[in-house]
Amino acid sequence: MKNKLNQFWRWLEKHPKEVLRYGLIFLIIVFLISLLQLFFFKPSYDVRNMTPNPQGFQYPKSEQIIRRQKELQKQKDEKIGKIIKELEMFRKKQVLIKEDSVRIEYLLNQYNKLKNEKE
Repeated sequence: MKNKLNQFWRWLEKHPKEVLRYGLIFLIIVFLISLLQLFFFKPSYDVRNMTPNPQGFQYPKSEQIIRRQKELQKQKDEKIGKIIKELEMFRKKQVLIKEDSVRIEYLLNQYNKLKNEKE
């Protein structure tokens, strides 16, 4: 196998004009095949004839996506509300620590962000 490969490389070195000729013939054949494909086997759509929808792009699942986003937002609201209620109970019992105050501020900021997104 190695011997045949060496013979092939020697032939390539001795006959550069023939190598170039075969290479150009190959490229011309590939080019002609691509032209035949373009003219006889046209793609199912033509970019030049496509017109945009005047109302913009409409997605069929957009209502489902909006509904899902609202559900996720409600779930976030409920989670934050539960945590805030728990922290209020701890405050009444006077068991809060410094870390809880940072957590309360963070939760209030998140809650305000969610309220602003609703509006």
